[in-house]
Amino acid sequence: MKLYRRSFGMRALSVGCFLVFPAMAVVHFSSGGRLLSFGGIVLVSFSLLSLVACLLNLGDRYALDERGIRYENPLLDRLGIRLGRSVPWTRVLSMRIHHGIRFGMREEHPSALFLDVAGERRFVIDSVEAFDEIQRLIAGRIASSSGNPR
Repeated sequence: MKLYRRSFGMRALSVGCFLVFPAMAVVHFSSGGRLLSFGGIVLVSFSLLSLVACLLNLGDRYALDERGIRYENPLLDRLGIRLGRSVPWTRVLSMRIHHGIRFGMREEHPSALFLDVAGERRFVIDSVEAFDEIQRLIAGRIASSSGNPR
């Protein structure tokens, strides 16, 4: 079984935001700012959103094995929130590669994979370490399970 997690840059950004927004809220409130003001609401909202993003990005794991691909977040599992999802290779119909837009132009390097799953919503993989490796492994699995390359 091969295990992949979010890229270092995405995890660092999440932790950075989680450190910055609550610190800004503390400064806002210590300088006499109120919770029920525009600044207070925005800073508390961003603090909560950055906490959620931090928990997601630090805990996200994608596991590939002979049976299929599985998403899990052990960090949220410990908190009693189950977000896991498993898809067997036989149910994966195709893989679409997404290229993001940066500065008005399409990026050369892909940024996400969309797996079309029979009878279910698509399975999205983005911002993972070793993106090229996971893309190659999934493409090989899809080709071998269908009998012809896609």
